Amino acid sequence: MTTAKLESTCACFVTIETKPKESPLPERGGPHRSGCMVCGKDLIYLDTDQDLSCSFCGQVIPANARCVNGHFVCDNCHRADAVEIIKQVCLHSRECDAVALMQTIRSHPRFRIHGPEHHSLVPAVILTALRNGGDTITDEQIMTAVQRGQTIAGGACAFLGACGAAVG
Repeated sequence: MTTAKLESTCACFVTIETKPKESPLPERGGPHRSGCMVCGKDLIYLDTDQDLSCSFCGQVIPANARCVNGHFVCDNCHRADAVEIIKQVCLHSRECDAVALMQTIRSHPRFRIHGPEHHSLVPAVILTALRNGGDTITDEQIMTAVQRGQTIAGGACAFLGACGAAVG
């Protein structure tokens, strides 16, 4: 019997101890390097602040800019990485439809189509939709779901026979 030396051959494999480097904007959702993060159109800078709802997390805050199509992205969502996007959206959203909530999060330009961030996405979205539908779910429970999802290594989907998003 020989022992095969396994190495991480999946592009999304990251051990728990490894902190990923900041990645460039992904292909998904269009890498809008300028203009609106949602649609890429030009931004309009307002003369006075207006209370606008973030197109990702839904938080309503005073803002001084939006795009020509009316999209606004708060500073937290604008600078967030994928896991921070999950936290920001789930802790502020009032969406009761888990699929719609997941689609909102996945539409963010920094959320890749494949990767270990999905391992935190599914449990956080399920708990958020339940909470918003009237169940007693705390912010702490949602954050715990995100943290537990982060313990499932990238590449688990390919090597364990179970999708890490479902396991999360």
